Amino acid sequence: MFSSLIENLPIILLGLPAVLLALSFHEMCHAFAANKLGDPTARSLGRMTLNPFKHIDPIGFICMLLFHFGWANPVPINTRYFKKPRRDMALSSAAGPLSNLLLGIISALVLRLALFCLWMRRHRHPGNPAGPFRQRRHSGYGADGCLD
Repeated sequence: MFSSLIENLPIILLGLPAVLLALSFHEMCHAFAANKLGDPTARSLGRMTLNPFKHIDPIGFICMLLFHFGWANPVPINTRYFKKPRRDMALSSAAGPLSNLLLGIISALVLRLALFCLWMRRHRHPGNPAGPFRQRRHSGYGADGCLD
């Protein structure tokens, strides 16, 4: 176990910022939703922030890094402030998983853009900034029978 941990140390360290952002954003979204629905508890305790030190539970954070399953400190919510407690509690609870979905979509789009940019660099043609999307100046068949 210890040798595999040492072998995976670079991957764990590269994942550290992503884990911190994901956990902090998830908990901040719970707090934001509760605040918008009328509960100022999380705001008054300073939990409406992306500062990871306000949200991270040390054991849950270590488990997240090592086992890809973990937790953070729960956001305090007082349902007495809600106008419709059942509905508002469900909405503030759903804000966390929806934030995970949003971060996943954004991350996928950023990765797609990065891969496209790398592909464009690899297939760049000298003297033509349009790369593989350049327009052909002539058409027809070449000597080998392939479309020029």
